[in-house]
Amino acid sequence: STHCISSAASDVYKRQETIEHVIDPVNEIRNIHNLLEKDGILYMTTPNRTSLAAKKALKGKPFCKWEYVNPPQHLSYFSEKNIVELLNRNGFKVLKINMKKRIKFKFWQFNRGISMQIYARKMNL
Repeated sequence: STHCISSAASDVYKRQETIEHVIDPVNEIRNIHNLLEKDGILYMTTPNRTSLAAKKALKGKPFCKWEYVNPPQHLSYFSEKNIVELLNRNGFKVLKINMKKRIKFKFWQFNRGISMQIYARKMNL
């Protein structure tokens, strides 16, 4: 889900559980950067491929056996390290990453601490 909420004081762009579905995440982040006002905030969520919950689910099995590896729906997989790198290289400073035990999204929810909540501020390129 995507929401852009603007006011004179701030600009926030919300992107929940979508970055893993896009063909070109770099271009997606650059487009969001272009939409935000100076010092705007990006809030996004995405599954964390290196979370404790993912490791528990795999129990030593190869990554391709994780239930969230399901092409063609999920095209990219992120860890805290590579999502920070993606954002930093494309004009954002990560402010905080939280792990959520339960995410509700429209009509479904998932558990087990899989998803990261990422807060990032737009920086000048």
